[in-house]
Amino acid sequence: MFGRSRFLSFPLVIGAVIIGVVSGKAIFGPPLEEYWKKRLQEEAAAKETDASWDKLPSAQEASSAKRSYQESTDLSVF
Repeated sequence: MFGRSRFLSFPLVIGAVIIGVVSGKAIFGPPLEEYWKKRLQEEAAAKETDASWDKLPSAQEASSAKRSYQESTDLSVF
């Protein structure tokens, strides 16, 4: 009933591919654009956050700075 006795013609396949690509872009284009726009904004924000974390002193530097501050403001020396 639905059996084919020969292969599909080349122009028919090319036409189907073109129709598929055009309809796919029409259906999925706007949501994909929105997704990638949001994703790129999140990545940019993450890079900004990473850059600000790089500017912070390490835990060892912070503790040594705190210790030197405490030693300099220690009133027990007087």
